[in-house]
Amino acid sequence: MLILLKAMPQHPLSCFHEPTEGQKRAGNYRKTKTDFGGLPITIENEAGSVRRGRDHGGKEWATTMTCHYGYIRGTVGADGDHYDVFIGPDEKSRRVWIIQTMAPPDFRKKDEEKAMLGFGSESEARASFLRHYDNPAFLGAIREMPFDIFKRQVMATKENGGKLRGPKPVRKCFIVLGRESPA
Repeated sequence: MLILLKAMPQHPLSCFHEPTEGQKRAGNYRKTKTDFGGLPITIENEAGSVRRGRDHGGKEWATTMTCHYGYIRGTVGADGDHYDVFIGPDEKSRRVWIIQTMAPPDFRKKDEEKAMLGFGSESEARASFLRHYDNPAFLGAIREMPFDIFKRQVMATKENGGKLRGPKPVRKCFIVLGRESPA
């Protein structure tokens, strides 16, 4: 069961304390561990905390987290790190929205995928993602996947090079005068 810590980081139930830059690089600071639908989640940034970093040009950035952000333990994303997740308020959601992020500075190349768990719709997942980025160009394609398929696929990412093997996108087409025509 996921425990959603909606309090600010200084709340007694929270274990989050702002790590040093060295701790962030090494990943050796205390993090909250929880579970979402059987997925082992580590929360790096709790809702209400400030996530900070540097962009490719060396410019510092910061964003106040409106939902929990972390990763799924025992997985590998396309970037070689654990598979990243944003966790929304709906623990019972059986859908996952997978967002392809785009790489700055020109946002033409794919970067990595982020899973949006605990959201009731694509529009909720999209809005939450965009609240955490200063440029909407970070948002690439979004695809939806049933939670059970996502869970099975994401837990197999160590064996398949960080790729989700889930369902292929549905091909949209129209029937025109008795023959199939691509949309």
